[in-house]
Amino acid sequence: MKVLIPLLSKKENNEEFLKKACEKAREVIVFLPVDTAGKVTSGFTMAEIAQGQKLAGEITTRIGKMRKKAESLLEWGDTLKNIDHVARLRGVEWIVLLKEDNEFFKHLVKELKKKRGFKVKVISVEQEINQ
Repeated sequence: MKVLIPLLSKKENNEEFLKKACEKAREVIVFLPVDTAGKVTSGFTMAEIAQGQKLAGEITTRIGKMRKKAESLLEWGDTLKNIDHVARLRGVEWIVLLKEDNEFFKHLVKELKKKRGFKVKVISVEQEINQ
């Protein structure tokens, strides 16, 4: 099974999330959408590209250690359209997202679930609290 993990919350490098996201996958695409409008509430803006690439690299390495084929991909433009296009072009069966609590995320999930050709899975994990 081929899985697409878009980096939207900037918290996807979570062991519990990655374990659940990659559970039955044979191949994982870590996708870094760069919103060119610069006003997105999820994902990365152009000013955050280096931070996003570092995160994608760390996640790809962790997935590789799980003995899964992993690659990272960066695309510029509209987040929703790019997730849909990458999923279709790469033959992805599942898009796996880390749950967020904002309107952009809710809208994104709703729109992705309307699309055909792949399924959408939202995973909620307990965030670690630093004390």
